[in-house]
Amino acid sequence: MNKLQVIGNLVLLLWCIEETSAYPLGAPTTVCDSMIPASSHGSTQPDSTSPYAITSSAIPNGYIPGQTYTVTISKNSESDTDFKGFLCQVRQVGQLQPIGTFAPRDAVKAQPLDCSREAGAVTHQNRDTVSMQVFDWTASGVGAETEVEVVCTVVQTLKTLWVKLRSATFKELESNGTVATEAPVIVQQVPIDFSGCGTSKTCYQSPSGCSSTSSCNYGLAVTYNENNKSVTILLVSNSGGYVALGFSIDDEMGHDDVIACQRNSFNDQVFAKDCWNPRGREPNVIDTDQSSIISSSGQYVDGGIACIIKRQLSPTDSTQDYNLTNSYRALFATSPQRGGRTDALVQHRAIPAISSEAIDFRIAQIIEIEGKPLIKAHGILMVIAWISLASVGILLARYYKVVWPEGGWFNVRSLINSDWF
Repeated sequence: MNKLQVIGNLVLLLWCIEETSAYPLGAPTTVCDSMIPASSHGSTQPDSTSPYAITSSAIPNGYIPGQTYTVTISKNSESDTDFKGFLCQVRQVGQLQPIGTFAPRDAVKAQPLDCSREAGAVTHQNRDTVSMQVFDWTASGVGAETEVEVVCTVVQTLKTLWVKLRSATFKELESNGTVATEAPVIVQQVPIDFSGCGTSKTCYQSPSGCSSTSSCNYGLAVTYNENNKSVTILLVSNSGGYVALGFSIDDEMGHDDVIACQRNSFNDQVFAKDCWNPRGREPNVIDTDQSSIISSSGQYVDGGIACIIKRQLSPTDSTQDYNLTNSYRALFATSPQRGGRTDALVQHRAIPAISSEAIDFRIAQIIEIEGKPLIKAHGILMVIAWISLASVGILLARYYKVVWPEGGWFNVRSLINSDWF
């Protein structure tokens, strides 16, 4: 290989390293406020040179909270260059907090991003070039006479980008078309009801009899709905992060269908997610098909989580959603770890409780927990070793050197120490 080839390969390698240090799969949440890509990108171009327009169907008339409008990134002319990456939010003028939620129309190119709230922004998810992107934006209220704007960072190439391009401003309206007087407040209330446990519901409560997000380490109440072939699952925990119920074919983690409620990373919203535990201690992955969840509601209150999930009894996705006409061991796990709707469930800190037998959730019952005899035996033996054997070893070293001057005391002490270690 000659020198020119070596230099060429080095240049190519450096280019690849620089390219991969950007964000080809979408902007991370760490740039939600600044909206500035990785340092490997070039310097920001002046707004006046931007070949792209940021518009919304809410301009110029304004928007009504709860209604959905379009947000568009487009080229100013056909001759302008296509773009690769983007990050868009709707913000109050002069503020960083995103308003409303995004849903991409092009699911191949775009994906929602949890910035301060679930789906508070939208970004790319590959490096394909496009000439236009259209998103659905569902508005939320901010108050009377408050001006808002669409803010987008658009990346044309690795070295050419425009940061925080802005649309024209627009305002919030009342449903009758007048300027809003105050922002609406939406509160989800989740009734925590453990009545009927063992007669009409399948339940597990730890500690026994707990009935609130502050008193329950873990609370479960499952109601079988025979008419529409579904189950309604109440999950309660003081964990503050997530609470999960696993359906397992055995008494160990791995190949488990998991239903969970998790508190958002950026606010106190609680949402449901359908997950799959592929291999034991690995993080649970998000099920690609969330259709098993018919409906859900969640609440963060008193430092804990309460949520209600209505789940299909016999989901259409049989690969990662178990059919609950069959019986499964129940796994109960909690964690203080918060996350986004599309984030995997990280490993819980404590060993999960496991039902002592397979459960048919169509039959109301009180779930009994499997004991852990090996863990208990280990604890008992450790206590005995530390209290008795360790103490004897110390006494031998202190008082028996004279009794066994030829070193017998040392041999006995070494044997005892090896036993309790």
